[in-house]
Amino acid sequence: MTNAKFRDIINQYRNIIAEDGEVEENELKEWLELDEDLPEEHKTPEGMNKLIKEILGPKKKPERKPYKKLGKEEAAERMALYNQGLTDREIAKIQGVKCSIICSWRNNNNLKFNEKINSEMIALYSQRMILYNQGFADKEIAEVEGLTADGIRGWRRRNNLKPNKKPRRIK
Repeated sequence: MTNAKFRDIINQYRNIIAEDGEVEENELKEWLELDEDLPEEHKTPEGMNKLIKEILGPKKKPERKPYKKLGKEEAAERMALYNQGLTDREIAKIQGVKCSIICSWRNNNNLKFNEKINSEMIALYSQRMILYNQGFADKEIAEVEGLTADGIRGWRRRNNLKPNKKPRRIK
């Protein structure tokens, strides 16, 4: 195939794409496979890939939104909301940002997660603390409450409580 013919095919497809808008690689590949004017040398996987790269050009990296530095007023509002006991989700909703942004901010400032505690949770935690203070192990507390030992272990660690029973050693 002559260089001029090759350029002509590339330009024809670029014009089609310009008219139709964005085209995925797979869709372009299907078009090329159906093109009867395309020489056999370009119907091989290597030739097809070369042609696709020529038509679409280099792949563009997705645009990243620029990092928005937290302003003093916004930071003060965020800290005030946190100090009021609001959860990450509630703060995010008020400030119009993703919950993950608030979580990152909180972690970067070494702040603990604010939990919403209702009367049921207070009763549950009271029962859990009573069992813990009586010397029950994580597994035993979990059985009483219908939870997993990992869940109780997480609760114990969040509350800076040591395990009641030492783990068994494998012999």
